[in-house]
Amino acid sequence: QRRRIRDLAHATGPARDLQVHLEWLRGEESSATGRALADVERAIADLVARRPEAMDDVRRAAEQFIALHAKLSRRLSAHGAALPDSEHDATFGGALAEQVESTANAFRDRLAAVRGATHDEELHRARIAAKRLRYLVERAEDAVVGVPAMVRDLKQFQDLAGDAHDVHVFSKELRDLFRKFGARGRGRSTFHPPESSGGRQQDGSRRHDRRSPTRRAGTDLTAGLRAGR
Repeated sequence: QRRRIRDLAHATGPARDLQVHLEWLRGEESSATGRALADVERAIADLVARRPEAMDDVRRAAEQFIALHAKLSRRLSAHGAALPDSEHDATFGGALAEQVESTANAFRDRLAAVRGATHDEELHRARIAAKRLRYLVERAEDAVVGVPAMVRDLKQFQDLAGDAHDVHVFSKELRDLFRKFGARGRGRSTFHPPESSGGRQQDGSRRHDRRSPTRRAGTDLTAGLRAGR
């Protein structure tokens, strides 16, 4: 079932990317002139022509999800488990601390694998790892000092990584479109895809903000949870 849900989520991706690309192109349309304007208009027309098929995929995914949701709801509502009643069992804070520690280590490993702006797949995996970590630490946002700042940092990273993914996908999309325009006799396009330098130095390496409280808050979080704060 997990694979089916993942496949359904992936089925909505092209329509979402297409809408983001259209919004960006329409924003550029107002300032473009001459040949660049013609290229933007042709790119918009190409994406608009592909939108109905992408939306059909979304509708099919939605219909399948509705059926799957009903099935999973019935199963989950009837699921039960016997829980031991012992005062010596681990507390919620202790159990959460273990999960936070292992998930934070996974996030750090994913970040270490990102070696440059073109490593889109590695950055996407790091973004997913950040999301999982944020979901966990949010449970202690009102209980442990420093966690709100950590949540903000993780959200900011997710936003930056998402923007980088959009630029990566969109740049490839535009290159493919303009190659197609050239093959139709227009020659080389004068319009250039967007670039993203957010969070990166000119040499492509990621800047490290030494003031970021994420690392410090992560240590404080696990210690605080284990201490029952």
